Amino acid sequence: MKLFLTIFLSICILSFHSFAQETKEYYFKFNITSRSELDVITDIISIDNVLHNEVFAYALHHELDEFQKLGYKIEFIERDVPKSLTMATTVAEMNNWDRYPTYEVYRQMMKNYESDYPAICKLDSIGTTNDGRQLYVLNISDNVGLEENEPEFFYTSTIHGDETTGYIMLLRLVDSLLSNYNTEADIKYIVDEINLFINPNANPDGTYNGGNNTVSGAIRSNGYADLNRDYPDPRIGANSPYQLETQAMMNFAEDHHFIMSANFHGGAAVMNYPWDTWYTSENLHADTEWFEQVCTDYVTTARIIYANYMNSITSDGVTHGATWYKIGGGRQDHMNFWHQCREVTIEISDSKLLA
Repeated sequence: MKLFLTIFLSICILSFHSFAQETKEYYFKFNITSRSELDVITDIISIDNVLHNEVFAYALHHELDEFQKLGYKIEFIERDVPKSLTMATTVAEMNNWDRYPTYEVYRQMMKNYESDYPAICKLDSIGTTNDGRQLYVLNISDNVGLEENEPEFFYTSTIHGDETTGYIMLLRLVDSLLSNYNTEADIKYIVDEINLFINPNANPDGTYNGGNNTVSGAIRSNGYADLNRDYPDPRIGANSPYQLETQAMMNFAEDHHFIMSANFHGGAAVMNYPWDTWYTSENLHADTEWFEQVCTDYVTTARIIYANYMNSITSDGVTHGATWYKIGGGRQDHMNFWHQCREVTIEISDSKLLA
């Protein structure tokens, strides 16, 4: 997986826990007879996946109440939480990348990257969550902290708190870029020529919903909203009031000029490009051909290593967002529409929470 993230970069060139979260999150499935039904449903609940006519979705209590008025027969699903989750309680225990960090270990890892590689790495917190956790972003560049005539790329993961594969993969990417900067020519070129910003976890309140020492209680939302339905949307307009995490990301984007971005998810394996809010028949993105090419290049290269990678949604591993299922308030569309940033959503693993 670490190689897959580096491949994508190269292709782009060419028990502190607040109990305020009392909202229950439901996971369920139901059947539809026509995909057009999703146009109404997607504005009520948070669709997670659509396989033929079977829909998987999340809802908070008030959303579930509203959805049930539509009369669909729903089946609640028990969350697939691995029984053998191992947590790292020290930074050293993360050396083999075979466990999840506690929140405090995550914080220390991010601080260590800055202190161990001060010439090319700078740590910032772009905001604080409802539960007081930090939204960390690492800036990696050869002249870190200086304004240079270089493209700015942004990589972020786990806006859905229970989709943790990308969380660990971005930590590994950071570690790989920093530790190999002086020995690997390709990595040195990336760091020297691009101003990189990496946010391993965009929803720490969701990931550490069960407490700072475990990810076994991870939930999709931050306890109040699905953060990937919380942004201003080019189709439905403003979506305010915004969650703290959303506002922090919006402010961060305003302060920069990102030309490319990737938003890592889990629960499926596919490259997803905009628009999520419009069907191609409604509004075709001007850069559709470019998105198709970059996404296809990534999948093709990744399949040299894993031949069956990214085939759970489409055979070619690439999908237009709304063609899969339409959403409003997504981050990908916000970045593309308001910031002219070519952001894609990378569904990196069929499993959300790996053991």
